[in-house]
Amino acid sequence: GLEAHVDPGHYAVNRADREAVKQRVDTLRHQVASARRTGALSKEKAAALDRDLAAVWRDAQALITEQGFLSAGENASFQRLFAYVQGQLAG
Repeated sequence: GLEAHVDPGHYAVNRADREAVKQRVDTLRHQVASARRTGALSKEKAAALDRDLAAVWRDAQALITEQGFLSAGENASFQRLFAYVQGQLAG
């Protein structure tokens, strides 16, 4: 994200929201791919989860670019999807 805050005497950019979502999406997409390779997830289920995660990343980038941050509600929605994916991975 490009949320600005003031450091002593100048503005600085906070990219924490974007990086946090990117890291979580990347980790889960890797886990989904791994579960697909080992047969723990079907090809169809893995593809659906991967599409959901790709949509979260796309939506997060758009929201952060537009607003400069993720709202608590938006973040909560993404966290619910992350928990769902994690649950699917757990079996």
